[in-house]
Amino acid sequence: ILNTLDSLYGHIVLKLYNAFYHLDQPDERGLIIIIPKLCKWLVPKGCAEAWIVDLKLSELVFGYESIRKFVSHEIARFEEVYVSNAYSHPNLSSSDVKRLTGVTPFNLENFSQEPRVITFVLREDRWWFRHMSDYWFYRVCRKLNILSWGSGLLSFRQNRLVKRVIQLVRKEIPDINCYIVGLGNTGSFEGYANDERKIKIDASTETAWCRTYAKSHIVIGVYGSNMLLPTALAAGCVEILPEDRYGNIVQDITVRYNDRLQLFFYRFVDQFANPASVSSKAIAILRDYEFYNKNMCQNIYT
Repeated sequence: ILNTLDSLYGHIVLKLYNAFYHLDQPDERGLIIIIPKLCKWLVPKGCAEAWIVDLKLSELVFGYESIRKFVSHEIARFEEVYVSNAYSHPNLSSSDVKRLTGVTPFNLENFSQEPRVITFVLREDRWWFRHMSDYWFYRVCRKLNILSWGSGLLSFRQNRLVKRVIQLVRKEIPDINCYIVGLGNTGSFEGYANDERKIKIDASTETAWCRTYAKSHIVIGVYGSNMLLPTALAAGCVEILPEDRYGNIVQDITVRYNDRLQLFFYRFVDQFANPASVSSKAIAILRDYEFYNKNMCQNIYT
């Protein structure tokens, strides 16, 4: 039994990644997953059963006697039951995330042949701050419980940073295709990017976003659970990492590689990074991959 119940979306996905290990064991034990309804679309094929909990994530901070009774009743059907360790960060370098999403990840063999794509994964509850003043504005709004008002301004300023990154990248790579995904609708990206943001999400929206990630050479976003599936499917990322998350670096990255490509494809800037810093890292990935891969990863003794 793999219990993925958690009040945080990212924690659910990280626990769910353990399913690969259990499904690929040579024994005949079946896998039962306990999962919130919101994430049932991620249940991989091959599971013996999935026990769906119809509660909002915010409600999963509590324990429920009804769930305990249900589980106790169901496991009575079996002579032996094993409980998954549900590690927070299982090794995924040899796993196929298509088994969760139904979408094939970006194929590095076609890196230079595919139309070049950057996708920005935006949030309107966590922002890329250009200046310390933006950060303190956020803190004051949160303290005074007026963040619902302040979020509009913060999202607008974040949009300006994203647009500037797109402008800088297009100076070097004019044919770049850009996409915007995430929860929200503040401002317009007309003339800059294909805007795929939504106010509410469901399985079809999540799947559509996954297809966008899978054709992306790079995904760009602020640290958080919103980066788990994008980095599972895209070739690489540039992440804006707040200082208070330095101790959690890569926690939200689904690491696809087990060699030097980890350092090449996963790049980080601090929360006050300017657009030039972000764009230069994205450009470097797009420009240097073929040379880097040949000299750092292929030309070695095996």
